[in-house]
Amino acid sequence: MTYQIEEHTQNLEAAERSYRADLAALKDGDGRQLYNDDEHNQRVGNAYVAYQRAIREAGEAGAAEAAAARSELERLDVEREAADPLDALADADIARASARAPFLREDFATLPAAVLAHRAEAALAGHDRVQQTLVLRYGARRLARLEADRGIARNAESGEYGLTGTARDADEDRLAAAVERLRAKFADPGLAGRRAESERRAEAAAGLTSMAALAEHRLRTSGARPRAGIYTATGDRP
Repeated sequence: MTYQIEEHTQNLEAAERSYRADLAALKDGDGRQLYNDDEHNQRVGNAYVAYQRAIREAGEAGAAEAAAARSELERLDVEREAADPLDALADADIARASARAPFLREDFATLPAAVLAHRAEAALAGHDRVQQTLVLRYGARRLARLEADRGIARNAESGEYGLTGTARDADEDRLAAAVERLRAKFADPGLAGRRAESERRAEAAAGLTSMAALAEHRLRTSGARPRAGIYTATGDRP
């Protein structure tokens, strides 16, 4: 949930302000060091480690939220693709769909993609809900079979999925576009809302992670890093 990310963001911003205030309190108005070197370095170390801990917690929270959002998006996509458009039809339309289904099932299993793309586009442009439902159902199955025939592999480095064989041709692209628009037409509004929320969560998590990474970089290059051997009572190393 984005409110948790906002809380972590606010905590990180507060930690940065506290860190800067702690460093400023170590010098007088003329910039002279107020404490002897050992005391000064100990206080710098304490402030550094406290801020670094806050950065680490924010980064870990951002990564965890991002992973959870990705998992939810994947789950929603599976739910969306698994939804049967026939479930949205009235009883009378179910009877009509049952009569037509064998013919469309055979057509979408055997006809060329160019013919099927034209039929899908015509269904999309029309107002026959039964026809649209069946085209969506069997068009999606045909596309799934085409992808399975090519072989879908996951890139181990990027984590993205891609075709291992030839790319889809123009007719298959047309069919896929029409099927996707039909899917959107029959999509559950509640599912679409949950997906939008998960997308916002993923975006906010990415922002928090980037914010933590930038804070870590600035901290390490600020010149305020304490000398080796200065640690807090918790044993954290700067």
